[in-house]
Amino acid sequence: MISHRARPLVRGLPFFLCGICLSFGEAPFQFADILVAGILLFLSLFVFSFLVFHKNGWLNYRYRWVIGVVVFSTLLLLGVFIGMLSDHRISRHHFTHHNQQAILVRMEESVVQKGKSFRTVGRILAMATQDTWKPATGKILIYFPAEKKITLPEIGDRLLVTTPISILPLMQNPGQFDFTAWLERKQIYASVYLKENGWYQLPDIECKDWDYRLSSFRNKLMNSFYQAGLRGNNAGVVAALVMGDDTDVDADLMHAFSASGTLHILSVSGMHVALVYSVIAAFLGLLFRHKKYRWWKLTLILISLWSYAILTGCSPAVQRAAAMLSLVVTGKTISRITDTWNLLAGSLFILVGLQPQLLFESGFQLSYAAVAGIVGFYPWLYQRVTPSGRVGDLIWKSVCVAMSAQLFTFPLGLYYFHQFPNYFLPANLLIIPISTVVMFGGIGLLISSPVTPLFDLLAGPVRFLAQLLSQTVFLFEELPHAQLTGIWVSRLECLLLTTSIILATFFLVRRRNQYLFYTILVLSVFIFSQIVKYYVQSDRILCIQWKLPEKMEVISVVYGNRSVTWSNVPLHQRAQQTIHDGLDALTVSIQYRSFTSNTA
Repeated sequence: MISHRARPLVRGLPFFLCGICLSFGEAPFQFADILVAGILLFLSLFVFSFLVFHKNGWLNYRYRWVIGVVVFSTLLLLGVFIGMLSDHRISRHHFTHHNQQAILVRMEESVVQKGKSFRTVGRILAMATQDTWKPATGKILIYFPAEKKITLPEIGDRLLVTTPISILPLMQNPGQFDFTAWLERKQIYASVYLKENGWYQLPDIECKDWDYRLSSFRNKLMNSFYQAGLRGNNAGVVAALVMGDDTDVDADLMHAFSASGTLHILSVSGMHVALVYSVIAAFLGLLFRHKKYRWWKLTLILISLWSYAILTGCSPAVQRAAAMLSLVVTGKTISRITDTWNLLAGSLFILVGLQPQLLFESGFQLSYAAVAGIVGFYPWLYQRVTPSGRVGDLIWKSVCVAMSAQLFTFPLGLYYFHQFPNYFLPANLLIIPISTVVMFGGIGLLISSPVTPLFDLLAGPVRFLAQLLSQTVFLFEELPHAQLTGIWVSRLECLLLTTSIILATFFLVRRRNQYLFYTILVLSVFIFSQIVKYYVQSDRILCIQWKLPEKMEVISVVYGNRSVTWSNVPLHQRAQQTIHDGLDALTVSIQYRSFTSNTA
């Protein structure tokens, strides 16, 4: 068994991730900033090489902790340097550095309907400045008007856009999802609402590229689901389970999954890929039992994983999950003495190093948090009870997996969704088996689509189970006290809760009192921060002018934990919900009063 001291990747990972986080600022980096970071990184690597390879043997020196300081500093600087290089705005050709009159855009994503308009993402190829076309880089959010007469472009199409583009607006209301920050982490810094005669689709004179072929392939897969009689949410759920694409799942069902504590079924495709891997590994384990066939087994597992990824259209979530599992399986095959923590840390190093923006995606964070909970807490919890019989053992394993994943993901759930599902345990025990059967049924539909009799035979059960899954999720949402809502925590509070859970797990697993001391210390800091926040907020007086559509003039006055709201017109349900969420974010515990006033 590997000692926790022999986990260099785990010990160095926090410094690398901190460097990535430090590099993501609001202002774009200048070339001088990157040059300074590069020089510091080079000097750090030079000092490390000198200490390691010096003839006097500095590694055996009694002050060898200096090596640790140099290594961790190098990882921190490496994270900062990689994060800086990932910012597209460092290019002098980025569109934000120029005043463009027109832009040439290539469609990067499929067009999806959002409200009364259609939305997609385009990559800028060139821009016109003062009657001269220049090469340009950058991504932009594109909105098309919802008119039936418009033929929407596809991935790979080129558009000439003459409509002026606008910088993304800042978040306007308290408690509102910061859509602008979310887009900026995806390197999208502007948007354009296309008007009539403000854009032209250029004739297709080039061969369609890989993205277009993948999109067409995914559309064919969706057509297979439609041919099986799946519609609406049922088709959306099957597509989410099989392909990791929840675009067709409406807001009500998405909220029901969140309220029942099973949203990870749709948003974290690592579970789906892991289920496919478990079936493949079990089957190949029967065929290749001897160790000398381990390389054949590894090759077939990797081929099967990536074949599944291609079969499902290579969505980003499935690609990440397949990459993580591929790294873990390869590491276990190469090394005789394996450590899952080191392998997970290594996969995180590679994935975040290649795409630093992944670190800030909620699905990516939830995926790794769930895996960390299962790897770290599940063995200890499973050993607490010895169930009798295979059925009892299977049920207890499912309970342990659900509780371990929920324990490590609930701080992130509070931070992103501001709620806690009270029935997450029975919901997971019931919904996960149904969703697993639906997922494999959906895969069966895709494989059997050329064979009509077999396809028709599978279509009926898959339709029934997809409908049963949706109804079960709605049932848990409608149960009394299904969730605790209005829980708002800051990033620091989320970090403190996560740290306390990790330390408490160390205490339970390793039985060292120092971890209990550290757990109590971190929880004390968390409680102290809550007390300070309460006293600071008890003295506050705020005046909020809400930004709402339809020319509504709404003002709220917050004093302490109370508020009063004036509006010039009666508020509809959506406006009331916006104000209610915003006041919840400000921890206003007394329900606000809303009434119409001519002087608002």
